[in-house]
Amino acid sequence: MTCVLIGDSLAVGIAQHRAECINQAQVGRSTAETVAKIRQVPGNAQQVIVSVGSNDHLPAKTPLQVWIDQFQILRIQLGSASVTWILPNKQNQAREAIAIVAREHGDCVLDSRPWVGRDHVHPTANGYRNLAQKTQTTYDSNSCVNK
Repeated sequence: MTCVLIGDSLAVGIAQHRAECINQAQVGRSTAETVAKIRQVPGNAQQVIVSVGSNDHLPAKTPLQVWIDQFQILRIQLGSASVTWILPNKQNQAREAIAIVAREHGDCVLDSRPWVGRDHVHPTANGYRNLAQKTQTTYDSNSCVNK
């Protein structure tokens, strides 16, 4: 199976526990930067794990549709791969927009909040391990967990 992780530091942390996956995530990467790098995702990717939104610093009054549009562009570029989105711990508008886009495409969504660490952004070491296991389970069972 070809598995690819894209996005920000949450994806980087998950990659440490999914050695079989290609890690194209980078700490600090925004959604716009992820979209710019999307061409690097192999066309034969069977599972794509996406963590974006934490580093998107849009003004507080940005309409939800602006958030939805940026995630929709990213999702369309991923094609027909099985996609699992990791919700950021903060950025409530990003969380809501990701859930809308994921639902529209039949994607899975995993919430990182249950495993958040002291910085209130990143999961604990055990949290990353749990998220990695859930991304594998989601793919193996062809059904969403924690949707």
